[in-house]
Amino acid sequence: MTRPEMWNLGEQTMAASRTASGRRAAQRLTLAFLVGCGWLLGFGPGASSAQEQPPVLGRRFSINQDFKPAIDKAVGEVRARIAAERSQGKLIAYLSFPAGSADGGPAALRREMADFLKKELESRYGPDRIWVFVPEMREFELPRVGNSVPGSDEYHYFALHVLAGERSLGEQFDFVYFPRPNDLARFFGAKEGDRLTAIERFVERRAGSDPEFKKQVADRPEARREFVAFYGIHVGPASSASSRDEWNVCASINRMRAASRSMGPDRKLSMYFDGRPVPPPALAQ
Repeated sequence: MTRPEMWNLGEQTMAASRTASGRRAAQRLTLAFLVGCGWLLGFGPGASSAQEQPPVLGRRFSINQDFKPAIDKAVGEVRARIAAERSQGKLIAYLSFPAGSADGGPAALRREMADFLKKELESRYGPDRIWVFVPEMREFELPRVGNSVPGSDEYHYFALHVLAGERSLGEQFDFVYFPRPNDLARFFGAKEGDRLTAIERFVERRAGSDPEFKKQVADRPEARREFVAFYGIHVGPASSASSRDEWNVCASINRMRAASRSMGPDRKLSMYFDGRPVPPPALAQ
């Protein structure tokens, strides 16, 4: 082989090596890109596809299976807390509060409202005579798992398990309370004939101290309108899928109690809506 031929062969070998290295680098970049997309779409470590769970009194759920141990632990903690409160002679109430952020604003604000209603209800009946459980209580907040945060499905599954009880009789609760706009009037500083205007004023005040609320509600005219309408007119089982499920679970519990030898038809779970007892014909939706 002549010297020029050797030089040419060396150049070809180096070019081929550079091409192979380039292909490997491109493959590494492509893999990194795909992994990054997986993380953005929720397929990284800690993420899991939703799996259907055994029904809770006829209500079916698909939840992120990674949260199942945390949900089971939280349910056990709530039941233990209820047992402790009941041992002090207290009645136990379940407070339904609309879940989801479509109309109700950021989660932090909904938790504030739930805490307010819990205190209002306990003050109405006497804090030494009643203990109110509300699923949004910070005390029983579900933890993050890896890169995943619990969503409304996980919280709703947790809440209905607590409500149904170990025997599907709601045996730990004496009554369930479903709020209406009247119950939230004091939270918004509303007076008779001033409810919607008071909620508008609240939106303005809140926007000045809560950037998330400002972005999600106050600065979006349609979202702002829906927020005012939701809390001023609509809030309740008819306008919330989670509250409607809780309502129907209560109806199922009462059918189970009526057929139960340990309880019977005279020990049905009392339901209150807008501060008034719910009559039997209205128990199912």
